[in-house]
Amino acid sequence: MKIVCDTHVHCYQFEQLAALLDAATKNLSRQPDSDAKLLFFTDGAKDPTWEILLPRVKAGGCIVGEWRLNLHIDRSLIKAHKGELTIYLAPAKQINSAQKIEFLLLGCSEKIDEGMVESTILDKFSDRYAVICPWGVGKWLGSRGATMSELINQHASQFLLGDNGGRPKIWSKVRHFEQHPSSLINGSDPLPLSGEIDRVGRFGICFDIEGDQLTLDSVLQAIRASNHHNFGDSMGLFQFFKLQLGLRVSS
Repeated sequence: MKIVCDTHVHCYQFEQLAALLDAATKNLSRQPDSDAKLLFFTDGAKDPTWEILLPRVKAGGCIVGEWRLNLHIDRSLIKAHKGELTIYLAPAKQINSAQKIEFLLLGCSEKIDEGMVESTILDKFSDRYAVICPWGVGKWLGSRGATMSELINQHASQFLLGDNGGRPKIWSKVRHFEQHPSSLINGSDPLPLSGEIDRVGRFGICFDIEGDQLTLDSVLQAIRASNHHNFGDSMGLFQFFKLQLGLRVSS
């Protein structure tokens, strides 16, 4: 079974969820011959989408715009459908470590404390979830860059590195990408700015799972195995600076 997936999705305003699902379905449909489309909602402190959505779905399903959401047969996933369109939603958490290094815990829906030491995060969660450390502007420089190198040297088998659609093409060389032995995991990582939901599903991964039934466990196993194909292009320099300026104006 071939899955096409965006591993790093945020919905900062819940009322925009229907538009986000529309954009994601359209963008993921550009990848050929997939059997299922999947989004990981990486809940952070300011965008607890999964935390809001799951109780509503468990209470008997819910309607978001023209989308009907119900629990999938694997009750760890949500199935969203609109006419003939179907997309699956999965949980994830985004947390910051003691040194403010960002980690994504794909498959996680529990509450996680912020500020743990990086090695503790890996020791505690790498066997339960797919742990991704995503690239971000300035996040792997200086002392944090040294910490990242040490983590890769000592704990590479416990986590993967993530790339995101917000990295400009001109920033083509990232030494930590070359240092880690496994393939990168793409995810769009939309920002809390107007129009950013249109990027969801443009930057992600394709992979196969065994059998013909989608389950969260089979997805996490495939992602941890790093046997996937990345898709999507990094953005242009003008768009990158426009978004960075927008972040600073809105903060």
